Amino acid sequence: MALQRPLRFLALCWLFLLPHPAAGDSEALLNELNRLSPAEREKRLVEGAKKEGRVLVYSSENITLLSAYEAAFTKRYPFLKVEYWRAGGDRVGARVMTESRAGQLQGDLIGLAFDVAYEIKGTGILARYNSPERKFYADVFKDAEGYFTPTNLIHAIIAYNTNLVSPREVPKDYPDLLNPAWKGKLSIDTEPSRAVMGWLKAWGEEKTRNYLQGLARNDVAVTRGHSLQTQFVCAGQYAAAVELYLYTVAGMQRTGCPIGIVYPNPTTVASAQSWAVPKAAPRPHAAALFLDFILGADGSALVADEGRIPARSGVKPKFETLNQVASGKVPVQVLSADDAHRYGELSDKLVKDLLMRK
Repeated sequence: MALQRPLRFLALCWLFLLPHPAAGDSEALLNELNRLSPAEREKRLVEGAKKEGRVLVYSSENITLLSAYEAAFTKRYPFLKVEYWRAGGDRVGARVMTESRAGQLQGDLIGLAFDVAYEIKGTGILARYNSPERKFYADVFKDAEGYFTPTNLIHAIIAYNTNLVSPREVPKDYPDLLNPAWKGKLSIDTEPSRAVMGWLKAWGEEKTRNYLQGLARNDVAVTRGHSLQTQFVCAGQYAAAVELYLYTVAGMQRTGCPIGIVYPNPTTVASAQSWAVPKAAPRPHAAALFLDFILGADGSALVADEGRIPARSGVKPKFETLNQVASGKVPVQVLSADDAHRYGELSDKLVKDLLMRK
């Protein structure tokens, strides 16, 4: 769980203060390839990838999107086999660091949740890789040095059951959910990090603390899993959820679920998954090919096809509901990986102290 992240990362980062076995350096190789012309660079990557034969991906990404990446990539590069190991964001980071410390890293490409990307970068195990596709991604979501780049974005919104909540009762913003009329009718995730960090950035600690205390007084149900909560709101188990993911709610709307969307102030947006190549990647040519593909226009189109919000500029979400956030009318609060580092520990502590113990 994210609540355990500070202690786990402290312990793992301590290991990196000790001497450790030398590893291969994919950063030097990839930087050298980037000095070539685009055609020669592609040729060299393909030649190297053919010798490597496969690419192993560690990721916390949605399984359907990973499968879509795999199918399209292997169609383009049939000589490569794509394998992936999927787990929660903290577990992905922990496995990468543990294997790297032992000099036995198996993963070639890693997908990191936005709230652990900064810590993983700080260990020094990631390679700087200036993929030609990085220029299509906003600076606020990717790191300046070239260590990681996101593929899609997540917006935290309020959702409600349209059968249980009349038009005049629909909340307009977060403070409305503190009304006693919502007592016992609300849910929030056990890991509401994107929303809470957005509150900390926009409101400060005191107002955020007071808001969480107000939710606790209103008997908010703390439930693990944003997708599961979305299903519960659809089924009427909760009248509303304090913070769900826009793309998940929009997807359920398309199935006929009676769920409505409220864009609160702020509507927090953060990267869903950021991708990086470890310095010790066993198969760096295949890793670079795969990363270039998922960051490219075709990979971003797959993100849109899966009902997600692409991070790549110029690629719009496939479904109109998701395009509303780009209209300029939604009060968006952007969270960067640096913000996650700045507010993550306090966010976890407030949730643990004020919601988990209520």
